[in-house]
Amino acid sequence: MPFLDLQSRLGIDVDRWLVLQTGRTPYKNAARCHAFEKEWVECAHGIGQTRAKEECKLEFEDFYECIHRHKTMKRLEAIRLQRDKMVKEGTYTLPPHHTGKTPESP
Repeated sequence: MPFLDLQSRLGIDVDRWLVLQTGRTPYKNAARCHAFEKEWVECAHGIGQTRAKEECKLEFEDFYECIHRHKTMKRLEAIRLQRDKMVKEGTYTLPPHHTGKTPESP
């Protein structure tokens, strides 16, 4: 126990600020990337920053991807480019709801 517990005296929780996904959410649901952050924190806990960078690299990469979604956006861009290429070649036609045309009512 610390000699002066400033966090409880001032009513702040610095530990909650350090982790991104563990804050309070409406309806008490877990945040989107909470599980990935929890795995990363559990892996890195107690081994130090230098060892954690190497030993917990996979957990951190999963957490980083969950937050920023770089790989997902890159994949979606590739799919969109392939779709545009196929439309231009004439091998694929867009559904009516993607072209902005209203569907005909029977």
